[in-house]
Amino acid sequence: MESPALAEALIAYSSGHMSHEDPSYTTVSLTARSKALNELSVAVCRPTTDSGVIEIESSTCLILLTSEVCLGSHESWYNPLIGAKHLIACARSDTGGSTTQGAQALRLTSEGRWILRNFAYHDIIGSVTLGTQPLLNRGYLSGITEEFDTYLGVAAQLLGFIAEITCLSFDSVDVLMQRQSSRSHLNIERDLQTWKCPAGTPSSLEAVAHAYRGAALILLYRKIRKDSEAHDDTWLGFDISLETLKDKIEAVVTSVLEHIESVPENHVSESPLLFPLFIVGGEVDYQKEMELVRKRLESSYRKRSFRNISRALDVLEQLWIGRQVQGVLGGKRAEWEDILRSTEESLLLT
Repeated sequence: MESPALAEALIAYSSGHMSHEDPSYTTVSLTARSKALNELSVAVCRPTTDSGVIEIESSTCLILLTSEVCLGSHESWYNPLIGAKHLIACARSDTGGSTTQGAQALRLTSEGRWILRNFAYHDIIGSVTLGTQPLLNRGYLSGITEEFDTYLGVAAQLLGFIAEITCLSFDSVDVLMQRQSSRSHLNIERDLQTWKCPAGTPSSLEAVAHAYRGAALILLYRKIRKDSEAHDDTWLGFDISLETLKDKIEAVVTSVLEHIESVPENHVSESPLLFPLFIVGGEVDYQKEMELVRKRLESSYRKRSFRNISRALDVLEQLWIGRQVQGVLGGKRAEWEDILRSTEESLLLT
């Protein structure tokens, strides 16, 4: 199926990277981006629920999103993501006398499942740094993350856990509801700790998956720590002290760094490591650990030239300096969320 919008989006993505290396392509890049947006606008104005058309238009949105992020637009990437969400909701498939709608319609084809995993990757990872819940409920991922993913390998299975962590709330009313639920922070911790890669997973992809699992655990412990510091531990129902949390985080940090080190530099499997590198970088305390994170991010940026990689490192550098100052002068522990708020720019770790 021909799609001018998809073709122009691919041209915009390619020319954008060329302009980063050679400024003489800047005009070409801007023209290609304008054409891609125009063609996508024309395409989505044609009413359709055909899942094949929706797949193409959603792919176009996700390519434009990736292009915006990689070229340094730290805000406008969210608009194509919202567009993809609405397109997914419009999908419809009529097979065997039954009608399937939304994400369930896209799940029926391998292309549709890839789009859903790709969307989930940006949506769920994006929600971490945005401090929001994902745009779509994670239920659509059930049964489609067991397939090997071209972005995350087997680590796609961990996206559901990360989504669940971003949705955890420790407000007073929500806590009472959570105590009646079969899922809690302890359930998530247990499930993450017992999660295993499928048999036969290559060692480099296994290391990436374990780095993601560790990053998810750090996110969970950070959320508990934040709310434990702000409220009465017993009121929140946490049977865990801040000192124990500190020990847990330190142990996971060590594990994640070991897994990251075992992924060969410049190997194709290292491309999704930005997320665990940033999350673990937010918790490292020693210069040796900081240098490892710094080295891998610098290496990744030299290879890919994606601006979100350089921005992630810049945020961490500011964080590490802030903590050194705090160690001397005292005061509240700096967090990467503070850096993002101070710059009023978001960060997508995909």
